[in-house]
Amino acid sequence: MSSGPELPIPKVMPDERLVARDGEPDSSIYPYLPEVELPDVYRGGFPELPIDLDEVGFIGDARLTTEQRQMLARNGFVVVPGHHSRFSSAYNSSGWTDGHDGKGSFMTTDAVLNTLGQLFAAAQKDVEQGRIGSSLSLILIDVVTAAVAQWTMAAGTPLEEPARRAAVYYAVAALAMTDDLDTLPNPIHAAAEAIYAMISAAQGTADVQILTDYVEDFSQYRPRSYYADSTALSRYFRTMMWLGRITFRTADRIDTQTGLLAMRALAQSGAYERWTRVDDLLASFIGPSDDLGPRIVLPIMREVYGEDLPLAALADGALTDQVVAGLLALPGPKINSRARELPGNGPRHGLCIFGQRFTFDAYAMQNLVYSNVGTWERPRTLPMVEDVAAVLGSDLAFAVTDAAGATDFVHYTENLSELREQVNTITAEAWQETLYGGWLSALQPLLVRTDAQYPPMMRADAWKYKDLNTFAGSYTQIKHATVLYAKQEYPAWLCEADSPPRPYLTPHHVVEPNPLVFARIAILAATLRSSLGSADGSGELTGLCADLVKLASKLADEAARELRGEPILEAKDGLFGDFTQFLEDVQEFLDPAWPDAETDPFDWDTADGAVDIESDRDMPDWLIPASLGAADAKPRGDGIIADIASDPNRGEVLYTATGNVDTLWVVTNSPYGLQLTRGFVFSTYQFTGGIQSRLTDDDWRARVEAGDLPPRPSWSSTYLAP
Repeated sequence: MSSGPELPIPKVMPDERLVARDGEPDSSIYPYLPEVELPDVYRGGFPELPIDLDEVGFIGDARLTTEQRQMLARNGFVVVPGHHSRFSSAYNSSGWTDGHDGKGSFMTTDAVLNTLGQLFAAAQKDVEQGRIGSSLSLILIDVVTAAVAQWTMAAGTPLEEPARRAAVYYAVAALAMTDDLDTLPNPIHAAAEAIYAMISAAQGTADVQILTDYVEDFSQYRPRSYYADSTALSRYFRTMMWLGRITFRTADRIDTQTGLLAMRALAQSGAYERWTRVDDLLASFIGPSDDLGPRIVLPIMREVYGEDLPLAALADGALTDQVVAGLLALPGPKINSRARELPGNGPRHGLCIFGQRFTFDAYAMQNLVYSNVGTWERPRTLPMVEDVAAVLGSDLAFAVTDAAGATDFVHYTENLSELREQVNTITAEAWQETLYGGWLSALQPLLVRTDAQYPPMMRADAWKYKDLNTFAGSYTQIKHATVLYAKQEYPAWLCEADSPPRPYLTPHHVVEPNPLVFARIAILAATLRSSLGSADGSGELTGLCADLVKLASKLADEAARELRGEPILEAKDGLFGDFTQFLEDVQEFLDPAWPDAETDPFDWDTADGAVDIESDRDMPDWLIPASLGAADAKPRGDGIIADIASDPNRGEVLYTATGNVDTLWVVTNSPYGLQLTRGFVFSTYQFTGGIQSRLTDDDWRARVEAGDLPPRPSWSSTYLAP
């Protein structure tokens, strides 16, 4: 059992609150949201530890090794490395039960979190292909034209050079959408081509010629996650990565002028309202921009320069000083995503058009690496996934980071303590302000809870490490889905015999007794469905989100009843059928025919739900991809990889990944006595690699298929037995 040692950090308080995002609820969905009531003390039927396996049914049928049986008896469960590439195929595989022998299955949080991650990515992709994609196309049409006109107007004035740079900045974004910009003036086109060549190469760091002493990590521009699935998605990825990462720093005057002129071009083009709709969507999914964007900068500019933003006013140094002073009075970015800072310790404020998004986990990692942790002589340059888990409440995760040497770095423990105090102040409503925050909230009950309310096996360290693995698997999914938008932190620069035959028995399936995770999945799925609105033309994706609300709510209710020791209301056989059918439905929707190879996978201007596109407006040839390229339709497993932190000083990135699905054996109670049940969980990996070429899902899946895998986390030995 967990000894509960005293730690030099404050405790994160268990959070049992269930709050949906504010707004008018969808009456067809919200009645299904659960109201979880946890007992003061666990009253269910899971056995005390250790377990006498001679009293457990179906043990011989699992064909466990001696080591696996010993771990099962000691912990009440054991995880065995698996070979299934998907949760859906694992749960529907033969070899355990035929449905008539009484053998039960264990419905895991891992499997439901996996479908949540898949639907989140599908929903985000849906709005990108509809509302965001169509809007971005029209924004670029207008703003490139306005920026070139602005440069022409500034000819012969002190603003000519920054105006040229602002035009090149937008031209690079347009080039990222297509290979043809021949209609642009040659000085703009040539400069944009030179920068785009580095974006296309997507390797290493290099100077950005339109900014002063600005080194960009061009390895970030290699399309990853689902963006590598088609030509159009890859182009969209590069475009938004450029618009999200490139920052016009207030610490340099010409960079400041370039950024202000980029803001002016957006305002003068008439595309600002369309920009706000895209920004609102991204904020709803991920969070607010971590840099000073048009919504903040343009009002200050208008107040100082005048409502019409005349060029002559922008050329006035005294007025520009006033604008900069107004910007510096605002909070600076909380996360550093730049490969190298300007010398000195001045403010890091900067202007960004589609600035990458603030997320609490990236903020936590930023505060646990150099220059916040460590010294110049001995910096901590890369975080760990366990850092985030420790901040959110896992004491065992803190023990892992301590064993890895994190606490030897100056200020690590103090900063982690401060972050934990912040977690204790975050309201349930604040977590639900974004889909990303709601996801982190759904994972938190895996990391911190009141032991007395849960079964004996869940109080043991082994299960808590298993939950840490579940966290890592789902966390990989959220980082994988949001690799384009969420800011990535950078450190500061520097076999046995079968059991005898049994009579016909009804299977007694069991839900993993962690109701708060399932309940928060239901809330998040309801919000996700509402966020889609009418963008999903087929209705299938919104229907799957609604199905997840209903399923996760039922699982939450059953899990809570298990904790309270109450009779189960839902027919478990029927619930398990709903569970496995839903896994199949999601997999069928996603793979292999979504989007259908015979349809346009990136219909920029006609997608249902796209914003106010003028029917008589022609899209310039240079802005519409000539070959959209259908997504690769080959079958894929659930294994994914995401780079979550970068250290250009040492040329490394930190990866988190999931591989094949592992098998989970759990001793549970049933009307027939103790029984062995089978479920499935994530396999997770964490490792570093070279920054020159960031790994894609295809790169990683090839390694999984070849068995070329890095070691599992050291703590997995507490529950994983080969």
